[in-house]
Amino acid sequence: MSRYGRGKRNGEVALARRADRLPVTIVRPGIVYGPRDAQGATLFRTIRRTGLHFVVGFRTPRLSLVHVDDLVRLLGTVAERGETLPSGPRGRAGQGLYLACDDREHPTYWEFGHRVAAALGCRVVVWPLWRWVGRSVGAAAEAAQGLGGPASVLTRDKIREATAWNWACSAAKARGQLDFQPAFPLDVRLAETAEWFREHGWL
Repeated sequence: MSRYGRGKRNGEVALARRADRLPVTIVRPGIVYGPRDAQGATLFRTIRRTGLHFVVGFRTPRLSLVHVDDLVRLLGTVAERGETLPSGPRGRAGQGLYLACDDREHPTYWEFGHRVAAALGCRVVVWPLWRWVGRSVGAAAEAAQGLGGPASVLTRDKIREATAWNWACSAAKARGQLDFQPAFPLDVRLAETAEWFREHGWL
């Protein structure tokens, strides 16, 4: 779907070719959020300062989210006792692969803006953009970056990801095999994140 996604997948394929010589486990996290996340801080800051949450399209995909602390804990467990990719062509489907997210809920990006606003203690208006507008803004941001402008997270690649049908995943395998369980619900984690951003002047 995007250059970023293809690059990640190419890395997985390259490692899978070496699975007979190197123990490899793949962990695919959802959207990682939490303290020290500069991109996440941009979203929080925009909502707090403008009261607006921009989305591309009038139907936004459901998201898979994982707090950085939960992801780090899972990575440690995977390194200790996670299964690895098959060393030959006869492995089971999905062997050596884990999805990392809090699958108790999958908010849409539209809904996520409201949850962030609640964590900040403010109100927000969701402002949907036509897809062609989103693509145009992404193209303009890329052109400005190519001319020496600041790096932008809003690129055509990100617009393609933002307009995907669905990003909802299941962490059932990690839960069943490795006892993975997010420590706190999404709203608690968002409140913690907002407080960290506030204390460190990121808002």
